[in-house]
Amino acid sequence: MLPSGCHTPNVHKYAKNALARAVNLLRELGDEAYSPAAHLARTGSGQNRKDVCPEKYLGTSADYPWFEKGRVLTNCTNAPPFPSVISILLNGFDYVDDSQIVLVLREIYATYPRLTVQLAVAKKVVIPEEVKLDIHQHILGKNSASNDVWNGLVEKATTDYVLVGRRIERFQWYALLERLVRVVSELGVDAVGGALRTPDGHWSMGCQQTRLRNYTLTYRDGYHMSSNSCAYCDYISSPFVSRTSTLRVVKFKMASPETVFRDYFLRLHRDRKSIMSCPDAMFYVLANNETALSLHKQWIPLIQTYVLNEVNLADNRKMSFSCTEAKSSCVSKAGVIQPVCCVKVLAKAVIDVMDICTNLGVFCHLDGGTQLGAIKFNGILPWEADADLSYVVRQNVSFWDHREQFTKLGYALELMSPGNKCRRFDPNNKHCNHFLVAVPGWRFELWGASPKDITDFQDKHHLQATKVYFGGRWLNANISPGLTSRNRYGYEVLRHAEHWRTLRGKSSWMVYKPASFLKCPRPELATVVELTAWDSSVMRLMAKKALKHTLDILEESHIETPHNLLHIMRKPSTETQKPVPIDVCPEKLVTTNPDYSWFTNRPVLTDCTNARPFQTVLSILLNGFDYTNENQIILILRDISVAYPRLTVHLAVPEKIIIPVVLKLTILQHIFRKKQAANDVWNGLVGMATTDYVLVGRRIERFQWYALLERLVRVVSELGVDAVGGALRTPDGHWSMGCQQTRLRNYTLTYRDGYHVSSNSCAYCDYISSPFVSRTSTLRVVKFKMASPETVFHDYFLRLKRERKSVMSCPDAMFYGFANKETALSLHKQWIPLIQTYVLNEVNLANNRKMSFSCTEAMSSCLSKAGVIQPVCCINILTNAVVDILDICTNLHIFCHLDTGTLVGAIKFHGILPWEVDAALSYVVPQNTSFWDHREQFTKLGYELKIMNDDCRRFDPNNKICNDLLVAVPGWTIEMWGSTPKDITRFPRRHHLQATKLFFGGRWLTVNISPGLTSRNRYGYEVLRHAEHWRTLRGNDSWAVYKPASFLKCPRPGQHYCLDQYTADGNLGFMDG
Repeated sequence: MLPSGCHTPNVHKYAKNALARAVNLLRELGDEAYSPAAHLARTGSGQNRKDVCPEKYLGTSADYPWFEKGRVLTNCTNAPPFPSVISILLNGFDYVDDSQIVLVLREIYATYPRLTVQLAVAKKVVIPEEVKLDIHQHILGKNSASNDVWNGLVEKATTDYVLVGRRIERFQWYALLERLVRVVSELGVDAVGGALRTPDGHWSMGCQQTRLRNYTLTYRDGYHMSSNSCAYCDYISSPFVSRTSTLRVVKFKMASPETVFRDYFLRLHRDRKSIMSCPDAMFYVLANNETALSLHKQWIPLIQTYVLNEVNLADNRKMSFSCTEAKSSCVSKAGVIQPVCCVKVLAKAVIDVMDICTNLGVFCHLDGGTQLGAIKFNGILPWEADADLSYVVRQNVSFWDHREQFTKLGYALELMSPGNKCRRFDPNNKHCNHFLVAVPGWRFELWGASPKDITDFQDKHHLQATKVYFGGRWLNANISPGLTSRNRYGYEVLRHAEHWRTLRGKSSWMVYKPASFLKCPRPELATVVELTAWDSSVMRLMAKKALKHTLDILEESHIETPHNLLHIMRKPSTETQKPVPIDVCPEKLVTTNPDYSWFTNRPVLTDCTNARPFQTVLSILLNGFDYTNENQIILILRDISVAYPRLTVHLAVPEKIIIPVVLKLTILQHIFRKKQAANDVWNGLVGMATTDYVLVGRRIERFQWYALLERLVRVVSELGVDAVGGALRTPDGHWSMGCQQTRLRNYTLTYRDGYHVSSNSCAYCDYISSPFVSRTSTLRVVKFKMASPETVFHDYFLRLKRERKSVMSCPDAMFYGFANKETALSLHKQWIPLIQTYVLNEVNLANNRKMSFSCTEAMSSCLSKAGVIQPVCCINILTNAVVDILDICTNLHIFCHLDTGTLVGAIKFHGILPWEVDAALSYVVPQNTSFWDHREQFTKLGYELKIMNDDCRRFDPNNKICNDLLVAVPGWTIEMWGSTPKDITRFPRRHHLQATKLFFGGRWLTVNISPGLTSRNRYGYEVLRHAEHWRTLRGNDSWAVYKPASFLKCPRPGQHYCLDQYTADGNLGFMDG
């Protein structure tokens, strides 16, 4: 947190120190013993004795076309017999009857006949004689807690390693236990699992990352880093292998079968133990048929242990827990965020009371810290102690007479009556019209204001109250909420300070002094409530590898949030620090506010002699093409003449308009063609300006002194900012800060409301949606370029960001802007030139509007280029084509499945590899039908079916080289490799009448039996890391051993579509992109 009242040089110092601390942290993390080599050294592995013999890779073409047996164990003399290395733990309570247990035991015997099984059951299971496993049955009570069951089994184990066989449905050699033991042994991993396959055939890697923050536990599928073709994870959902000694130290603690492993892996993660999933190993697991209610109940003990209110599971299930269930207290504590459930209770109560106001016809609005929370967070401040509302006291109606409306909601209305001076409500007594509303866990204040305090309120609101977004609703606020908050609280109001009671202040009237948050009373929970990405063992593993790469991205691409720090590190010129003369007199902030309770007094300028007259400093630019008729323009000019009568206005119009004589403004009209491009109009107006500063008056509906032009000029002048805007109020009263951050990555431009850093109560932004003040010289250098009025400013601010210019929004200044009534189709068309300029396919606006553009609109080529990600539109075309062809297979009853690189893409990204060149499918050639006989099914989708081999004049199901096909798709080709029926004789049996399916392009599509195993055997080593296509790398053919490394250098460094902005490992970086 920046010190209170610091000026730009101190901000620079803060930014530099923050960046230096981040770099030092990266270096420290990189030096820590969290690499595979360090794990190896820590475990003492690498000695002559091995736990499992090494494996030998047979090459990329071994066991074609299924690639299941691509590796074999070597003969070695320094490894003990496998049955003395590992045993299997099975929890019989996972099964509904003994027959399921017997089936699993029978399959273990068929696969690993000499292993020992430790089996927990409620009563002894009768084992068939032919199952000659070494099975130790342990009889436990029917209601035994899961942690007791698993801890008991661990204690019974006599081997160094165990497989914790959670929820195993069937057991096949695909589990590759030797492989998993080798990973634990050689990489020093504390738990390693594999992929899992459910009874309906759905396959997943079983690797998830977790985040514990702000009372919320979130799980997410994916990985950041891999080693030995295994992914580093925070949580694994499959059975897993671990050292027995590890399980005896880090015991299971939770009684519920649903949470016993969730808790276990959270504690492993907290203790910075390493966890992996090797997706070439695969387990068949039971489906979870628990009801939502049952699952909810089972989670409660974990919720209470970790002080949580919400859980977001990787399958998009969300669970919320009440304060009662979570045993959360809503008493405000220093250094502690309020529980989510408490914040929800208070936010709902505020909305409920505002609804009561509406029902009774009483004007109420958010006030104090509650309004400040709406400005910053669109809701309650996370460290709030109460809430504040104000209302206008009416003579003919009162809350007191309608107390039952509060009571039926579970609230109690009480007179605030300081010192018990008020025994009853009295609308004529200022001290006796304030209320307290008692809400479960909270009390909040309802302040009464006399009608005379609001005489000019409706006029200033133009018959429509200003509204701020709060808790999902638009609620009444002060006329200019940002101004109110700055006047009410003083300096640096966009920075944060805990509640005055928490800070032990004398009253709420103390000057707001933002600083660092107070120390958390339970630092051990910091890993829960304040967890950062750097607390993750995965991120530690990545730190050393990614340090230089990350800093290069920040420096060259300038695409991540730290650009705000880079902005404020850029020192303004000497004349900006010590302007002589100054452009605007300083303001004097009146902290004991005379304008209670609206706090909308105009800032007071101090008397100074070294400032020029304001009309020589700034002029206003207005684009008359923004308006539908002259009356709108004249109304705005009339408003300007009242607020700033001596300023010059430069007005662009298609023809001269008649200005009323009463408007004694200096108005210079500039005639432009009727269809003049927006950039030409604005650049022309800038060229006409003779002042050092201009207000770019984009889409102004009305103009009031709330624009605070002196304040905006002062910010540009003193902070060296290149553009500064204010809050924006639409005709329906909706108020927003007008500050957005942008992200250009992977052909997608994303806008997001909010800010990371502020100074002088102004937020640093990438894009501002309001009119803005800028130096005229800046606008003459960085000109407007886009012709469309919709995108001319989007492009302008993107270029300012690219050139590392600084942009701010000061929400105490407010502009009245008119709504954009363009149709979705019209807006889409206006965005196309910008899309083509920035090589984009998608735009995500801050108002949740999303626009997608076709390859034709974006002029995108699907031709693969080295070092470049494929355009999103191209990926979508190929994805849809693969799904279409699999549907044709289903319609024709031909067995097809994803293959080679397309299969790898499905494993890593649930879709096409971002650097793909083509797609590959395999199919079983049927004797009674063929794709060739149904070519029209491809043709009607816009695809063309061809025979791959030029030597084949016709399709021949009996000739292997004449049943391979090519599908021509716009911009792509898809290979379809035919297999003879004899190649698939083992396939249905191993699939148990249900093919394995992988999630691809939003659908579950058929794949090989164990897709992770197939991919590792097909491509060789480190298959979870990335390498560009063999053609891009100029390889001889696709049978070369996969050699992942850094991505090739981008032909246009720093662009959002460059592959080298990513590490060549993990999938989450791409998914976040």
